[in-house]
Amino acid sequence: MEQVPWYEWNIYCAQMLHAKTGRRKGVYMKVTIDRKQCVSCGSCWDSCPELFVQNEKDSFSQIVPEYQENGDPAKSTEIPDTTSCARDAADLCPATIITIVE
Repeated sequence: MEQVPWYEWNIYCAQMLHAKTGRRKGVYMKVTIDRKQCVSCGSCWDSCPELFVQNEKDSFSQIVPEYQENGDPAKSTEIPDTTSCARDAADLCPATIITIVE
């Protein structure tokens, strides 16, 4: 087994699982935020800054502009399933307002 730094271990394991099983390869997901229920805790944009940011006007979480579906800050376009931090953000959200559909 190759030497993998500890901070890249989860990425390495996911890549190995995909390589061996073929599961989830090329799969996309969509993320939705119930912005009205957001408590602005920051757990999503801290754990997954490539997908979530704090809206400057209302301070609630939103999808980053490059992944917004038709400019809607609450809905993402299809994003690669390799953006695993989206699941982390959903798990960490105390208000449970992040939904992931595969």
